[in-house]
Amino acid sequence: MKTIIKSFIVGLSLSLIFSSYSFAQPAGKNWDSWQRKIQTEKIAYLTSAMGLTPSEAQDFWPLYNKMENERRKSFDAVMAAYKNLKWAVGANKSDKEIAILLNRYVLAVKNSHSIEAKYTPQLEKVISVQKVAKLYIGEESFRRQQIHKFNKGDRE
Repeated sequence: MKTIIKSFIVGLSLSLIFSSYSFAQPAGKNWDSWQRKIQTEKIAYLTSAMGLTPSEAQDFWPLYNKMENERRKSFDAVMAAYKNLKWAVGANKSDKEIAILLNRYVLAVKNSHSIEAKYTPQLEKVISVQKVAKLYIGEESFRRQQIHKFNKGDRE
């Protein structure tokens, strides 16, 4: 259970970084440009952190992008379940109604944590275990770097 909660917090933190920037960034073209810039930085950062060769990158990035898409969908499901649960508690709904929403929330969190477990063996088929470990370390390092930049006011 601790692993599930820890993984959720990491995923939530990463998503909050990117959603936090949305408040600091104008909508429309500037937002799209900013997202592309961050994504480009992330790709470069992870490629370097993992020491990917061009042939590894060719097999790795499509799989990673697939994993990221699942992560985004999963995060959306967790947030929707959270909002429903929060609303129900705030509206003083019955224990029975809240229990149903709580179970949906816990299930959404659990499903979100299964993504890495699902993709790690697939990643190990295209890159070494060492590089898979460097991927997860690199993601956390990049997330922290972005938080630091945001806190310093470096949002461009």
